[in-house]
Amino acid sequence: MMRPRVTVAIPVFNGAPYIKRAISSVLNQSMGDFEILVIDDGSTDTSCAEVESMEDDRIRLLKNGQNHGLAWTRNRLMAEAKGEFLAWLDQD
Repeated sequence: MMRPRVTVAIPVFNGAPYIKRAISSVLNQSMGDFEILVIDDGSTDTSCAEVESMEDDRIRLLKNGQNHGLAWTRNRLMAEAKGEFLAWLDQD
């Protein structure tokens, strides 16, 4: 895969009711040169399953394993992003 133009970075923590709608809002954009990078920050709900149910090669899900907090997770998102530009999107 070529380097995407934009990484849409989404930190998620217990966002199961919202995360699919957030991701869908990106997938429905007219520009398609992006990756969606979701990092689960130790959710105890079905957030990961919701993301995994969305079949699109532009979606990457990473897991912290335990809750590290928003600042730590945002730093990891920046480190893992492959895009030339970074766009933040909250889970809700």
